[in-house]
Parts: sequence; C-alpha cells; structure tokens
Amino acid sequence: VKPFMLFKPQIVSQEDIRSLYYRYPSIYWENHGKQSYYLEPPESIHGKSQEITHTIQALDVNSVLEVGCGNGLNLKYLSQLPQKLRLSGIDISQSMLKHAQKVLKRHNVALKNYQEGNKLPFEDNSFDLVLTDNLLNICYPSIMTSLLAEIIRVTQCYILHCEYLQPPRNYFFKHDFMDLYQERQIK
Repeated sequence: VKPFMLFKPQIVSQEDIRSLYYRYPSIYWENHGKQSYYLEPPESIHGKSQEITHTIQALDVNSVLEVGCGNGLNLKYLSQLPQKLRLSGIDISQSMLKHAQKVLKRHNVALKNYQEGNKLPFEDNSFDLVLTDNLLNICYPSIMTSLLAEIIRVTQCYILHCEYLQPPRNYFFKHDFMDLYQERQIK
C-alpha cells in the first residue's frame, strides 16, 4: 500500500508561525508555557520582579491585578510585602496558571483563566493598580487594543506597564502606548 497525501506539503516560515501564535496566543502559551525558562526564571527576571514590587510598594494601593501573570513570580514578590494587598492574577494559559498555583500555594492570591477577546472577569474600577509585564508587546495589535481598554476599565488609580518601548527582537510588536493613552485622554 502506497501512502498518499491529502495536500501538498509547504514550507512554513518563522514569520508564519509567529503570526499564528500572535493571532491565537493561548495556543502559544499552552505549548511554550511549559518550557523550563518560564518555570525556573533566570536571575534577571527575579531582579525585574523585585523592581516591580518596590515600585508598587511606594504607591498607596490596596489591590493589584496582574494581567498575564504567567508563572506567578511577580505576585509572589508582591504577596511578601508587609502591607497586605488583595492580589489577583489572570492568564490565558492553563499550564502557566497551574504552575502559578504551585508557586503561590502559601500566598493568598486569586488566579483566574482568561479567554482572549473576552472582557476581563471583573467589575469596573475593581483594582487600585493593574500590572502588565511584557504582555502587551507580544499581543497582536487588535488584541492589544481591546485588552488595553479592559485594563483601563478595571483599574481605578494606576496602570503599571513593564513593556518594551523599543522591542529587542523582531517578534515583538511595537505599540505606541503614549498615543493610545492620549487617545483615551488618560494621563
């Protein structure tokens, strides 16, 4: 018996793969989120989480939501602050949330799954501060715009973006955050 093909195989470029992942990020994070880099971040990631924690500690906030919480490292650092914050994290990847649950098992942090394209599952003005850490740079522009609108909706005081203004690699999107906020008359 000879094997047969139903379609002619095509060479898929890295750009095609990148485009697919940006259009359907949950596919990317369900597969890539299991990599050891995300499970055991390098020291530079810990340093960044510490900077985020110090920045938030200096603000007068009682509640923080991290959109794209990944492995939960930022939330772990925030949960160790002397001031007790109401902490929540949301992510599109079930595998990353499962790891975050392990990282945060001794900490009082609410974690939720988020389906891209939907509203964030929180009431308007639910959090004093909403945090993103290298999330918006990897979002396809149409997804990023709707997600940013949702972030604005659920925060009442601050939005802290830890995003690249000049992305270091070609697979990051460059978004003009200042223009996006000025369009919405946000300072």
